[in-house]
Amino acid sequence: MDIYLNFGKKTKLPILPSSFEQQESMNNTEININSFGSMNLLGKRGLKRLEIQSFFPAQKYSFCRCKPKKPGVYRKRFQKAMEKNKIGQCTVTGMGINFRCTIESFNFGKEDGTKDISYTISLVEYRGPERVVSRGYKRKYIARKGENFYSISRKVFGTSKFAKKIAKANKKKVSYKFKKSQEVKIPEVQL
Repeated sequence: MDIYLNFGKKTKLPILPSSFEQQESMNNTEININSFGSMNLLGKRGLKRLEIQSFFPAQKYSFCRCKPKKPGVYRKRFQKAMEKNKIGQCTVTGMGINFRCTIESFNFGKEDGTKDISYTISLVEYRGPERVVSRGYKRKYIARKGENFYSISRKVFGTSKFAKKIAKANKKKVSYKFKKSQEVKIPEVQL
């Protein structure tokens, strides 16, 4: 097992924590209805959370997972990522843990004369709002003679980058040119 954090630069943690815990939750709501009693309304999945407690070594110990950098390099890297609200990636190999995240908190300090830096880093899954096309969205489009999927994508979405997706939804090659007026399915896309 190895732990990687990538906030612009992939970083393998040199010392594995003795233990860590990933938290997952559901946003269920309990309500009380007089004639029925308590009920549980099912919600959507909450954000994953992972807290890691370990240390950045000032020397290469026999149990290091890689050749460590100076402890201050790690400290500065994660402090900067937290202060700049960077979105990163957390991967724990062999555990199936892999999610986009931000650093919610980063605490560090020196505990003894080894110059090692002990730390606790709290990661929270990042799921931002997705922009789904709604204005001007058409489920179907009437293609005219001479049009292609690139021109249709530009007319419907304002960009030609969805031409392949439209072609696939219509089971045609992206280079297909319409020879007569024809109905075209327009799939949902995210901008």
